[in-house]
Amino acid sequence: MKKHFFILMLLILNVSFITAQTHGSQGNSDTREYNGRTIKERYHPKYKFYYYSVADINARTKEIEKQKTEFEIVTKKPLWAKKEKVYGIFDDIKIQAIQSLARNDNSNYPHEFILEFDILIDDNGDVYCTNIVSKKRLFDVYSNEELLAVFDEIGSFKFPTPVVTSPETGYQKVTLFF
Repeated sequence: MKKHFFILMLLILNVSFITAQTHGSQGNSDTREYNGRTIKERYHPKYKFYYYSVADINARTKEIEKQKTEFEIVTKKPLWAKKEKVYGIFDDIKIQAIQSLARNDNSNYPHEFILEFDILIDDNGDVYCTNIVSKKRLFDVYSNEELLAVFDEIGSFKFPTPVVTSPETGYQKVTLFF
């Protein structure tokens, strides 16, 4: 009887430990909703960075990734159609991103806390902001509405087409650093 009691106590202790670990790891992420859209924050404790994404944008990019091939896989490196202008285009996207982030107030200098953002460029020139990486917790700086507006404003940028010299269909993932 004592043996069964001991095993039962070990089982309860083990389940309690697993439950505590699961809830502890949830402290590294946060989810917010606004107008039926979901913003996800993940925190990387080792590097002390916050990662932000929007569910509907990521769902759309996942569909693009399922239906098309990444240009880089086909060509080993992107063969930009307007290669003499491509870095200027990326600078324009970064400027648009900084301007949309700077709208919060005059004391907000996004270039001091935003590290990078990831975009997916579809073959039709549509741009999707899939991820923003920050040293500062953006939920403390922006309202949910403002943060969604940042993602949407970056996504309003239209890349000139054709994006690459060949193939005609596909997408390109790009990380832009500040």
